[in-house]
Amino acid sequence: MARNYDQPTKYKLEILKLKKDGYDYKEIAKKVGCSVKTSRYWCDTKYRDKIIKRDKEYRKRNKEKISKIQSSYYRKSGLHHALYRKVYNFHVDQTLYKTNKSVTLEKQGIELSFTIDDVKKLFKAQGGRCALTNKKLVLKNTTEWQLDHMIPRTRGGDNSISNCQILSKEANAAKWNMTNSEFIKLCKKVIKHCK
Repeated sequence: MARNYDQPTKYKLEILKLKKDGYDYKEIAKKVGCSVKTSRYWCDTKYRDKIIKRDKEYRKRNKEKISKIQSSYYRKSGLHHALYRKVYNFHVDQTLYKTNKSVTLEKQGIELSFTIDDVKKLFKAQGGRCALTNKKLVLKNTTEWQLDHMIPRTRGGDNSISNCQILSKEANAAKWNMTNSEFIKLCKKVIKHCK
């Protein structure tokens, strides 16, 4: 993964202002509450270039080692993070989120009403299968399944685990804003029409 070395830290602007005002690295570090190296990094372009070059060379030399560490981390935390995103996305108002990515659950005044463990229990209770199509799903393959509101939120449904079911991605897209019974009726009409 490539690093963005120019991304600002929370100190950058303040450090640059203090340097312009004539402070040295130690004074800046003391005033800002950062290390001397951080203040020097943002003020001294030669020093910054040296650090960036050294970091890139290290990454190049140790590509395999870094890759092993990252893959080990993702194996351990990847599923947990992916399941958390599923729970989070189930709760967040997607219409608000799509227009403003900084909208969080806290800003919407929403608390998570269930946990990752609840999702795992639900997955087990459904036998690892889609609630509507009976398609076999794998918990670790979080891109192939979705959490669905049985009664859509736009129709008065809540975010509780009792209003939640696990569907294949395709089934959830097809069901869209319908209740289960409405979706099943629609499927029957389609089958009847196509015979």
